[in-house]
Amino acid sequence: MPAFPYQRDKSEAGCAALGFAPQGVMAFSLPFESLPGFRLISQTEREPFRAGIIETDGKPQVGLIRLPEFETSRYPDLCEAAWKGDVWDKEGKLRTNALQNNVERMWYENLAALLKQFNHKGVGAILIDVSSNPGGDDSGDMSTRLFTDKPMHSAALLMSQDKVASNSYFEEVLDDLKHAAKLHPDVDSKKLLEEQTAYFLQEQSRLAYPCSMAWVWKERRDWNTMPCKRLVPAGSAGGPLNYLNADSVQDIRIARRLHWPAKYRDLWGSWTRPVYVLVNNRTFSSAEMFAANFQNNHAAKVIGTRTGGDGCGFMNDPSPVTLPHSRLRFRIPNCVRLKADGTDEVAGVVPEFPVLQKEGESSRERANRVLSIVLQDIAK
Repeated sequence: MPAFPYQRDKSEAGCAALGFAPQGVMAFSLPFESLPGFRLISQTEREPFRAGIIETDGKPQVGLIRLPEFETSRYPDLCEAAWKGDVWDKEGKLRTNALQNNVERMWYENLAALLKQFNHKGVGAILIDVSSNPGGDDSGDMSTRLFTDKPMHSAALLMSQDKVASNSYFEEVLDDLKHAAKLHPDVDSKKLLEEQTAYFLQEQSRLAYPCSMAWVWKERRDWNTMPCKRLVPAGSAGGPLNYLNADSVQDIRIARRLHWPAKYRDLWGSWTRPVYVLVNNRTFSSAEMFAANFQNNHAAKVIGTRTGGDGCGFMNDPSPVTLPHSRLRFRIPNCVRLKADGTDEVAGVVPEFPVLQKEGESSRERANRVLSIVLQDIAK
């Protein structure tokens, strides 16, 4: 099949060819719109986030944001907006990387603008709805910095001690660090790059020497006391460093290769008041990372039911494993994210405020119960 003929005046077809597809239902996971005092502030379906404000006693109390997915390819309207920008070369060919970067940037800028709008309207707290959010990409970690001015540390990341499954991730990180080293870093930045390069080379070398775990088929052992778990430390869910002060590395090209969230450090702290995150048992993957990162850093409180327990899942999309006799093919996760207490995210994120379905309770009644919890907590 011939390559798709991208054209400046046909953004909708071009974005569809690049895989940008509508995300479906944008509604909140609970009918907050039906509660007294609710006012919708995202007025059109073309706005990336559904948002509203609930007023009590005539004052704006709680801002609501719906984040249905952490994946920019599910926001075709952003692609169509970026299509009109500086994403075409001198020959009139589409620069797809530039388009993707612009779409991602617009996703964060739209979110930051919404938070600033809440600030301007005097909202006292925000509730972020990630219930039934299936996940997506690293924005589940990166975006948390927009909702607080507290130092946010990314979760510890471990990779499978298997060269086939994990080597491509280490190579990608090392290539990024090598590229950053060519950008004329200052003395302090150079030291950080050298330290992280040495660290990743050391851990990468361990991929070729996994320990035997044949015992798992024969006996039970205490996992936490095992000297080898066939897992190798691989920095953090936010890149080589789990934290980087916004002012410590001036060159953003270097900073974002040491700590991925630094790419949008100009938007950090767009909101500084109380934050609540609504989850349920269909909150998975990077949406779990989003909730867990707030919990790990004591930057927000989680409401709802325990998340689905997808955990880290996959880094760099490793190839499926094929069984030699049956020829069955299946995918095995190649990474683990640890919460602040040392447990695996695969166990799910447990809310500080559980909101279980009550017998005979309507979804509207449950929405009101969630709102009541938020209002009671911010009143303390």
